[in-house]
Amino acid sequence: MNRRYFAYGSNLNLADWHRWCGENGFREGLMRPLFRAWLPDRRLAFTRYSTARQGGVLDILPARGHLVNGLVFAVDEDGWRALERKEGAPRWYEPCDTEVLTPDGLAHPVRTFEVAPASRQRFVVPKAKYLDLVLAVCREFGISTQATAAAATNEVEEPAIKSLFVYGTLMRGEARSALLADRSGVFTPSRVCGSLHDLGSYPGLTPEPSSKRWVFGEIHGGVGAEQLAMLDGVEGFPGFEVPGGLFRRRMIDTHGVDGQTLRAWVYVASSVGGRPRIESGDWRVHRRQSSLLG
Repeated sequence: MNRRYFAYGSNLNLADWHRWCGENGFREGLMRPLFRAWLPDRRLAFTRYSTARQGGVLDILPARGHLVNGLVFAVDEDGWRALERKEGAPRWYEPCDTEVLTPDGLAHPVRTFEVAPASRQRFVVPKAKYLDLVLAVCREFGISTQATAAAATNEVEEPAIKSLFVYGTLMRGEARSALLADRSGVFTPSRVCGSLHDLGSYPGLTPEPSSKRWVFGEIHGGVGAEQLAMLDGVEGFPGFEVPGGLFRRRMIDTHGVDGQTLRAWVYVASSVGGRPRIESGDWRVHRRQSSLLG
């Protein structure tokens, strides 16, 4: 098994992980941290009582538009056996195969663990020792502690991303702009790194973090769970734990005309199937040029 592991709770703390491995007959070095990432459409919550921790422990609940920040680890075969035992799988926690996002517009397949539905409670207060352990390692890796602190008091932090980058038929004046016309957000010009492809009556974005190409579009603010549910359906996105779909929702850092960077949701093409690249990176320019030629 070469699947990577996404950690969001006490397993972020390698000292605590190595302690557990030593006490349970596993060697050190079974996991190696790789990079920070965000688990989409999930939020942190304390939903299970742990005898070992003498209080509530973390879980990831479905929550469209929310993000859980954590770390991706490389794990060897013995490491997976250790993780499953430590998490009490499948009785206490269940493995979940999904994808995590990075702000360059890319997605990374991972396995993580969520509390088994039969073991979930509404809220279980965590002990200070466990909470401090998680908060300390979050600070160490530059992960915000606000979501964990909010979950510890049974509160829900506001979603970190409320903006959407659009680059095709959802832009002002384009075929599907009415879908966003009645929203409270404001469109502002912006651009992202990547390639734009002509898929026929609409374009498809392919993120290219190291590319010098730009895709031009607009930012729409005020996008919440209701709007994302609607857009997921429109864009043919089946969800992060389901492969395929016409488009995939990602997060991406956008660059405004004022030089400011804003993190936003974006829908990228699942496949461009060899379709031609739009060299200008601008759907409107491409449509005008095509109409003149044809």
